Amino acid sequence: MKKILIAFCISTFSCYCAYASDVGVTGAQFLKIGTGARPMGMGGAFTAVSDDGYASYWNPSGFARLEHQEISSTFLNYFEDVKFGFVGYARPIPRIGVIAGGVTYLTLDDIERRTGDTETADGTFGADDVCTSISYAQREPFKNILPDVDLGVTLKFISQKLDDEIAQTGALDCGALYHTPISNLDIGMSISNIGPGQKFISERDPLPLLMRLGGAYRLLNDTLLIASDLDHYLIDQKLYAGLGCEYWLLNMIGLRAGYRHGYHTDSLGSIVGLTGGVSLRAFNIQLDYAFVPFGELGDTHRFSLSAKF
Repeated sequence: MKKILIAFCISTFSCYCAYASDVGVTGAQFLKIGTGARPMGMGGAFTAVSDDGYASYWNPSGFARLEHQEISSTFLNYFEDVKFGFVGYARPIPRIGVIAGGVTYLTLDDIERRTGDTETADGTFGADDVCTSISYAQREPFKNILPDVDLGVTLKFISQKLDDEIAQTGALDCGALYHTPISNLDIGMSISNIGPGQKFISERDPLPLLMRLGGAYRLLNDTLLIASDLDHYLIDQKLYAGLGCEYWLLNMIGLRAGYRHGYHTDSLGSIVGLTGGVSLRAFNIQLDYAFVPFGELGDTHRFSLSAKF
């Protein structure tokens, strides 16, 4: 029965926020799940960082500073056998910019079908959420009027399937990254999930429109990174704040810690919001891990693997 409830929450309109006692009023709630173990280990404070293959989720303008091709992937085994993942590819093109593509998915199989309050199931079905995206970013495209400002956009095709019911729609993300006159201080802003909403069965629900504002400061020859974020879900009227840091040892071992404020800790426990992570880097290959606890619901372990070439 628990799996049935979680499947309904995740695959139809309440997934991620339901876990945090913040059930929203929007559809396609799987779009709220952050990609990449590195950002999540920093409490989700990544809007002004976005310097890797996961920028499409956090701030697509971050792609503009990529100097190498990059393949990125992440995997998360959520509660009750819910699986979430992302795979993406980014390619810089000289004098044009950076083009990237990615696929985000969430799946749950073997959900018991019941037509009433009975002990015997009538069968099983599955739930699948998929978001396919393509991004474009450019360094200072309007240098004369907006110096030191990188811009980026992401187009998304969103599909959700629950048993035989399918809902599809499109959306747009856009972002900007300002490299301030203060050395090593960046300010980022993005707005995600701009679109017409999604009709599932008989009702149309708006997408989880999100506005982000963040700052990032690098110290000690880029070995230490401190970042903060303010995220506002405009329709759900939910506000979150994130603070995170990252430190690299010998450019091979990365350590992270963060805190994300805004969850209902009275129902999930005081540890909810704290995050941590570690990375191993060698030969342009990087393995990331993040620990994100959810109190009584359990702990989540996120893994990401990326390669530059």
